[in-house]
Amino acid sequence: MNKGQLLFLTLFSSICWSYGQTQFEDVLIHENEIWALTSKGSINIFGTSDGKKIEKELGLKTTVIALAKDKNGKIVIVDGNNIIRRYEGGDWKDIGQSGSTVSGLVFDNNNRGFTIGESGVTDIRNGQIYFSNETLNSQIQYKNSWSKKSRFMIDKRDNIWIGFGYGEWGGNMFIFNTDQRQFIKPNIDSFKMELLPIKSFFEDSINVYLSAGLQHMTTSGAIIQFENFKAKILFKSESHWGSPDKKGAQYMESGQYIGPGGFNPFNHCIYFYSQFGIYKGEPKKDLSKIENWDLILKPRLKWTSGQPDAVGSPMNVSKLVFIDKDRFIFVSQNDGIGFFDGNALKMIEPDSDRR
Repeated sequence: MNKGQLLFLTLFSSICWSYGQTQFEDVLIHENEIWALTSKGSINIFGTSDGKKIEKELGLKTTVIALAKDKNGKIVIVDGNNIIRRYEGGDWKDIGQSGSTVSGLVFDNNNRGFTIGESGVTDIRNGQIYFSNETLNSQIQYKNSWSKKSRFMIDKRDNIWIGFGYGEWGGNMFIFNTDQRQFIKPNIDSFKMELLPIKSFFEDSINVYLSAGLQHMTTSGAIIQFENFKAKILFKSESHWGSPDKKGAQYMESGQYIGPGGFNPFNHCIYFYSQFGIYKGEPKKDLSKIENWDLILKPRLKWTSGQPDAVGSPMNVSKLVFIDKDRFIFVSQNDGIGFFDGNALKMIEPDSDRR
């Protein structure tokens, strides 16, 4: 088997036709519990010690669109009626209203809530909407809507980072400062936004990072570091021709199809997921080289064919969340939540009927 065939099998050996099946959309850690939002709009709860399901009656009479935590550690949702509700003392309190195309919800250091959706960033206290059509990708133009579900994060300085993926047309991003109520244009330097859809944002104590990746005929990915809104390529991987074998034949070496990344505050390491597994990097090392990353887990996950806006498979992992220095969870597209206890991986399946 040549390396080109091996690449194909790595990505597509377990194609999953799971359309319509219940899967997980989002996950967060709340105290000693894992709260997980399903594609059917229900919430499942599991223990952080063992990943076992916790039976808890939440009293939700409608579906859930988005799941978040405020700065006081309270669970907040956007429900199917576009009402924003906070979970307090075993009951739900209405705290605002959202638009109908919400990707998610964040809270700044003053515990002010903002939704992110196709119409822009909305202050939930007064309904004020903030929108920008200034693009960093010349191939992507906007009028009155961002028109895509986004990846997002609010950093320690109250900047909301919002990223998009457009398949072979690359990605785009916006930064909105909640204090000044204005958009900030970053210096993306040598980062080619036209080539890489954005998969996630994360931050350490100083810098913000984004992960980006594409599977379109070949595979590629990158981890970008932002210092004072200026981009620097921390790690980049592309498919390339390998060295000739003894017979002089050359084969294509696969690049890293990078999905979500994350910074683990418990051990101060950077992680990312690709088709080869989950990698861990110590910032003191030269992380521009793949040999300085440790491959710590190789989960066998299903892939789905039919990527929007590109030829190939959509990324099959959407989020990494850390429990402590050894344990973490990830959200897969087709196989549930991966619960890694530092030694073994357990896959948690959704219970779609639980509210």
